[in-house]
Amino acid sequence: MNASAYRKNNIMNATKLAISVRDMVRENPMKLYSYVKGKRMDGSGMYTLKADGVAHNDPIKKA
Repeated sequence: MNASAYRKNNIMNATKLAISVRDMVRENPMKLYSYVKGKRMDGSGMYTLKADGVAHNDPIKKA
């Protein structure tokens, strides 16, 4: 696949993703917010560690 076709493919995939996200938000906005919340990182760049239903933000406990 040449560079032009690769870029075109990436643009089409991004457009499809944007449309599906838009439709998801229209159907259930909380779904998007819960997804974003799950992908959030703290200031150290590490994901929040969840153990036994408790979220740990302390870097020492994460280690």
